[in-house]
Amino acid sequence: MEQRREKKRQLDVEIAEHARSWKTARTTAAALAKHWKLEGHTLHVALAIYIWSGCCLEPTVDFLKRAARKKHWPEDKLDEEIAVIMLDSFAAADDAFLLRLTDAVFEEYAIVQREAQANLLKWGATAWVTEQNRKGITPSSATVLDQLELIRLSIPQSMRPVAWGASNSVPARMRMSRLRHTHGGRIGALQTREDIEIPVLSAKSRVAWQWFNHLYQRTPAGKVMVLINIDETAICLCPTTRAGNLFISRSEQPVQRLSKSGQRANLTHVAMACSDPEIQRLLPQVIIGNHHTIPAGTLADLQAKCYPRVSVLRNESSWVNGQVFAQILRMLAKVLAPHRERIQPVVQFDTYGGHLKPEVWAACTACRLWPMLVPAQTTWFLQGLDTEGFGHYKLRLQRAYQDARISSAPAQPTLSHLIDCVLLAIHEVLDAKDWCAAFARNGFSHQQVGVSVKKLRLLGLTAPLDISSDRPALDQLRLCFPRRRKVPTDSLWRAVDGSLAKGCLKAVVAKPVAYAAAASSSSTGCLVGPIAMHTRSKTKATTTTTA
Repeated sequence: MEQRREKKRQLDVEIAEHARSWKTARTTAAALAKHWKLEGHTLHVALAIYIWSGCCLEPTVDFLKRAARKKHWPEDKLDEEIAVIMLDSFAAADDAFLLRLTDAVFEEYAIVQREAQANLLKWGATAWVTEQNRKGITPSSATVLDQLELIRLSIPQSMRPVAWGASNSVPARMRMSRLRHTHGGRIGALQTREDIEIPVLSAKSRVAWQWFNHLYQRTPAGKVMVLINIDETAICLCPTTRAGNLFISRSEQPVQRLSKSGQRANLTHVAMACSDPEIQRLLPQVIIGNHHTIPAGTLADLQAKCYPRVSVLRNESSWVNGQVFAQILRMLAKVLAPHRERIQPVVQFDTYGGHLKPEVWAACTACRLWPMLVPAQTTWFLQGLDTEGFGHYKLRLQRAYQDARISSAPAQPTLSHLIDCVLLAIHEVLDAKDWCAAFARNGFSHQQVGVSVKKLRLLGLTAPLDISSDRPALDQLRLCFPRRRKVPTDSLWRAVDGSLAKGCLKAVVAKPVAYAAAASSSSTGCLVGPIAMHTRSKTKATTTTTA
């Protein structure tokens, strides 16, 4: 008997739990049925926005999404679904009602009209700023407020929203801040890069990836291809301070006092990034300064405080030329010598003039380093140190330099302090980064596995990519070199082939070519003639000598 009673109590508990769950489900279903059901004031404002915007769905969808957040509706609707709901509501509305809703004569809809116009005012301002951003312009808050006032004055007076105020007023600045917050805006700067069309960028990227695939395929059995990116960046002797806390009065006009030479003088850091983490920590890092930047008496002390693999060079110029770059390649080969049995190094560098000298190709051949160029105008897109290295490196350097200014006795640290900051940035940024993944995101991995989706979307491509492993033809190599630059095919492939090619040097002028035909192959015959001459007389003289 007692067991039956216990069983009945358990059944009663289960029935009560099921009843509560059923009630919750019914309540949730009833609440969901009311969601995204346009009616009342929200529907009227949405209809007015849709009509006054010229039947444009974008401002209407934007208003409904913000209204959904205020009403705590589920935000699982796509913009297309919200647009369908709006179109259905507009189709179901009476024509006479729509005329009354948008006519200033009918005062019962005055609140709806003012709210709709206020939303259109904000949308018009954000649309104008977006248009300017696509032109490469970032308007100031004062300019946006002026544009807002122009839009506001074009609205009929009976529906006109209140003025936002001048740019120097606190309420106007606060409204601008809320406008950025609600419409996905921010205060920032646009990046600057070379002007290159997307079809051209796509063709050059394909050639660079094909070049990589060819070298990957040519890697000897038993060895691993190691990609080493070499690039230069300027280091100001007095890096600018970053934004931080200020508790000093504006009337005191605080400034960072620097001489003109301190603001303009720079060192050059020739940085290296490697796809092998073990070798990355062994790569040479070279700092170059001219005779004015690095006094002769300080060179030994600066070199003594650096890691053994960090070299400080003092030249007539801090710029890298062909001889200096060839010297750096020989330094790299010396470091890689103990590992040559298991790796095949590939040095990747851009098409800066100092990298394309004959002594550079000779150094690659002598040191058995396979060269691979980053095509001209694509370093911001394909070169690892540019895409994922130097930005973080400069940020860490600026912070380290500011810490050095705090801890040092003089307000302005010395060159020795700056070298310490450079060493810290090398250790914490360049040596700590996973460069293998960074190269893969740029497309330099086996069969381009792991290439960035953002890059593919920009180029209009989809993964997986079908990139050839054939040696790039002459027309394709022209895409990599700057225009009117020699393409020394024999010197370029001599290090890869391992032997001198017989016949004449195939040096050609990189003339403009049709980028749509970049993938087509062509015969690499011997072309001779004047190369990038500047005067007609010199051209004729060279032609006669060649003949």
